[in-house]
Amino acid sequence: MARQGMKRNRDERDPDRLWLDNGDWYLVMEDGKYVAVHDKEQLGIYRGPEILLQTTILKYGRTTEDGVLVKAAAVPWFEIFRQMVRNPKFMFGFTRNPRKFEEFIAGAYHQDGWDEVTLTPASSGRRCRRRLPFCGPRGRV
Repeated sequence: MARQGMKRNRDERDPDRLWLDNGDWYLVMEDGKYVAVHDKEQLGIYRGPEILLQTTILKYGRTTEDGVLVKAAAVPWFEIFRQMVRNPKFMFGFTRNPRKFEEFIAGAYHQDGWDEVTLTPASSGRRCRRRLPFCGPRGRV
């Protein structure tokens, strides 16, 4: 059966590409420009840095009772940081995706050298109690 029109399973994707969160698109960064490329069609679209907020910005470790451990910051995390230093208004892009902001902050804790950073599950709009991120050497975001 042909897979035409079907999305690739995450396990089938080339791990060396910067995949966008949804679909068969990946990001190519060349000469300070961002190109979203469709994997099957080989169609490229030049985009601004806001496209970085649609990529996977963290590498995750094992799942815990509180959430998932942050293993490392991925390449797009560093590009987002660079864009924020270059243009602080870039941070307003997080208003469209608050979860990415939580992921970015978790990556910042990891980059700052915290022993263990746990990204808690998204609240899905429900009110929930969260532990403060400053809880000793084991941060939770």
